[in-house]
Amino acid sequence: MTHADWIDLARLAWEVIGGIAVLLCTILTWSLRTVLRQMATKSDLQAHKAEHAAEHDDVNRALAEGDVRFAKIETTLAHLPQRADIDSLAKAIAELGATTQRVAAKMDGVIGNIGALQTTVNMLVRNELEGA
Repeated sequence: MTHADWIDLARLAWEVIGGIAVLLCTILTWSLRTVLRQMATKSDLQAHKAEHAAEHDDVNRALAEGDVRFAKIETTLAHLPQRADIDSLAKAIAELGATTQRVAAKMDGVIGNIGALQTTVNMLVRNELEGA
């Protein structure tokens, strides 16, 4: 091979290498452009940050309302009677029922005695009126 052939071969290799470099640069630029299109811009991030903060505010507000509701429920539950209180009330009511039955029985006896006294008083009054 002559010196001119070597120069032609070098020129051809240089053109192939240059073409490959241009092709690689084109592919790299296209890839970079595609990746950059998918990335968020600063304004997108700011908008997302504001939206996220608003969502946090909504959640915090809902939690605060829930805390108030739970406090009301706890206050209500604190004033309700316990199981022991209900049991003692049921026992007192049962005792009251038994006492009421005993009082009713005694009242029946007293009413019977009053009836007998009334009969005796009526007889005495009749005797007094007839004897007078």
